[in-house]
Amino acid sequence: MDSASFTVLSTHNYDSPYAKDKNNIYLGANVVKGVDFNTFEIINDNFTKDKNHVYNGLEIAKSYPDDVAFDPVTFHALNHPDYTADKNGVYQYVNKIE
Repeated sequence: MDSASFTVLSTHNYDSPYAKDKNNIYLGANVVKGVDFNTFEIINDNFTKDKNHVYNGLEIAKSYPDDVAFDPVTFHALNHPDYTADKNGVYQYVNKIE
């Protein structure tokens, strides 16, 4: 960790805020592995994304029950923190609404 460039990105989740330094993105004390540093963005308290993936914490997020990764290009938050959508559907957390 590079303390000179360390910056907190989000304090929404006080137990595990997102932060970055010149080398990595962090969730709490853990490095978010494989994330594209330049396109990383926080969607809401549950999800982040980069140009390649949507993340739920440290993992690539997938919808339930079909176990399909969310589309990072079209994934976005709706007007309630528990709801999101992408080109494949609308979700309550990771649960696809049928």
